[in-house]
Amino acid sequence: MAKPALRSKKPRKSAAGKEILTTPDHSPAINTRWFQDQIRAKDVTQETIAATLGLDKGAFSRLLNGKRRMQADEAAAISKALNLDIGDVLFNAGIAVSDLNLGGHDGVEIVGWVDGAGDAVLKALSASKRAPSLPGVASGGVRALRLQTAGQGPLDCLDGGLVYFAPRKAVENTEVGRLCLIQVKGRKAPALRVLRKGYQAGAWNLYSLAGTMTDQDVVVESASPVVWIKLG
Repeated sequence: MAKPALRSKKPRKSAAGKEILTTPDHSPAINTRWFQDQIRAKDVTQETIAATLGLDKGAFSRLLNGKRRMQADEAAAISKALNLDIGDVLFNAGIAVSDLNLGGHDGVEIVGWVDGAGDAVLKALSASKRAPSLPGVASGGVRALRLQTAGQGPLDCLDGGLVYFAPRKAVENTEVGRLCLIQVKGRKAPALRVLRKGYQAGAWNLYSLAGTMTDQDVVVESASPVVWIKLG
């Protein structure tokens, strides 16, 4: 996803392979247009969102235009006000995982792991092995999977990381084009796949993290969107 920067543009890649435009100090630049589009889509004014953050219109404008970096608590407030996934807001705000205070009293339950093919094994780990909480997201609202991908091809570099996802019991059109934990009808376990519309009515095509089609015109029972990936 291309993102406008106010200063010199130095592209780098996110964990999902998306291009991020960065500033000279290599910190990601805010995606101003994305935030403006979300505000318009929700039919609210910038003044309303600014008030939610305790800012005046001028201060909020400077925030959106990258005059200062957005803080994690501000991203969480925007996520709640506009009913957006916290992962999308953090990404478009240019907030890197290393910038987050992921501490939480309870943390997030780790419900299993994912191998190098993206296939998940669901098995609750001990209570002491919980993932750090995401800012602005209640621990009960997300679950996590540990990435166990060492020596398993292109995903080897993600070994030891964590995938946070929001559990869903169905498929929503808002998940099309997103990385999700997908349960295909008739299969024992879900897998991490990108969800795309199938060629047949009511069917779906699935793609691996590497962009290769793994399934064509399958019936999907649920698609739980990935909201954040924390590298190990």
